[in-house]
Amino acid sequence: MRIIILVILMLLLAVPIVNAAEVFVIQKATDDKTFVINNRVFEAQTTCFGWREKDKVNFISGSPSGVCLQAELYNIDRNIRCKVKCKL
Repeated sequence: MRIIILVILMLLLAVPIVNAAEVFVIQKATDDKTFVINNRVFEAQTTCFGWREKDKVNFISGSPSGVCLQAELYNIDRNIRCKVKCKL
């Protein structure tokens, strides 16, 4: 039984811990509605109240390259989500 526990512990310790969510920075924010992220323009479907330049965001859905109809962003600094339209 001890051997099994030791093997399991060794396997768990061998797995690297990776944060799969890439972090992006809001490069420009205008009127809580328009944001430049990753050199792409995104427009809020509703107001993203208080979102500012230099805030860090993750893409929950959609594409940071702007190749999408809509995306959902998570603002790490403000701990809130916002849905946006992707503008090409």
